[in-house]
Amino acid sequence: MTDDPIMSHVNCSLCGVSWVPRHGDIWGPSIPSLLNMKIKIGRGDFKTFDEAAGEYFTKHFHRRPINSIGPLKIKKLGPRGNLGKKETLQVVGNLFLSELKQKEIPSIIVSDIFFQYSSYYKKILSKQNDMNDDGSDSNDYLHDPRLVIIAPPYGVIFIRCVTSQDQDNDQEIRNKIETAKHRLDKDCIFFWRLFQDIFQDTQVNFTGIVALPNISNHRSEELVCRNCSDFTLFYRHLDIHRHFTEWYRRHLKEKPALHNKLFSDLVSRLIALYMVIETPQQNLKVVTHDDSNSSKVKEGEKVDEGHEVLTHVCKVLMTPQQYELISTHDKHRVLFGEYGSGKTQALIEKVRQVAWELHQNKVNSIIYLFSFADIEESGKLREIFYMLIILVDSKKSIL
Repeated sequence: MTDDPIMSHVNCSLCGVSWVPRHGDIWGPSIPSLLNMKIKIGRGDFKTFDEAAGEYFTKHFHRRPINSIGPLKIKKLGPRGNLGKKETLQVVGNLFLSELKQKEIPSIIVSDIFFQYSSYYKKILSKQNDMNDDGSDSNDYLHDPRLVIIAPPYGVIFIRCVTSQDQDNDQEIRNKIETAKHRLDKDCIFFWRLFQDIFQDTQVNFTGIVALPNISNHRSEELVCRNCSDFTLFYRHLDIHRHFTEWYRRHLKEKPALHNKLFSDLVSRLIALYMVIETPQQNLKVVTHDDSNSSKVKEGEKVDEGHEVLTHVCKVLMTPQQYELISTHDKHRVLFGEYGSGKTQALIEKVRQVAWELHQNKVNSIIYLFSFADIEESGKLREIFYMLIILVDSKKSIL
């Protein structure tokens, strides 16, 4: 049995498979607008995204360098046949991390395996997907776990997993591999669009890798050709570290390296998108497992071994238009905007501001807030109602 599949290109599940965006120019957020968005860091303290990202990177990353964002707790695969995506990708992430550390290569690995739609990065990906792929379900694309690896010698690597098994028919497996390849193409293109002002004219290498942990060696030869094996990880590569090292050295080719400044800028913005920018409903105390005492735990505290309460940096991200709305004192204002444009978020922040000012000035007032929004939006407003009630009852501000 050879290490590489040797089938013909005709029957390969990856050869010739690619995703083409609907628009010639990929839609994405305006980079200048993104950099100028206002972030609420503290009570009444706003900074631009660019300033907040740089400050967070300098304070946390330089002081205590990190190699990964997100969970990478699982280091050993279970028996082949019923392995899940989250389990497999954590093992893949640890294998890459080990190789990169051994070679003393600076890197950052994002383990994006738990879905949190309130992450600003997820909202950007969703909007890009909606605008550039009419036939795709954004929820499926966003819920599908993935790894993002940035390492100067290799550029940017995206990894997705297909959990088909040997008993599945060929067409089912091929369809899932094709879907994973399309999502990897989107990952690369959307990432480039969001970081193009950093890349500028620099040549950056993007690589998409598909992990197939439940497929046997024999079946793999029927699905992927020798050339495409450069971009495929099977169970044999993940089960034994030596086999992964052989795959890594043989298939992962070094490209023109990212220079230090570009690498730092990439990591700075990536960390900011995942960790600094989060919408209000994600700033509650959250535990990564079911814990009956979670409400009594302070943010950042260890709960049990391997579990930690998520700590959030900011409370709200605002466009310049939203920031102008909450920073003025007009008595009457009418807002127009499409679904998801941030009308409710701006309203919530305005209510926070008004309630705090009334409390500080010891003014007895009643704030009336009406909404005909859907259930998700109503949940945001309900959070504000609870805060206002506590504010009145406790005579102290928590806003």
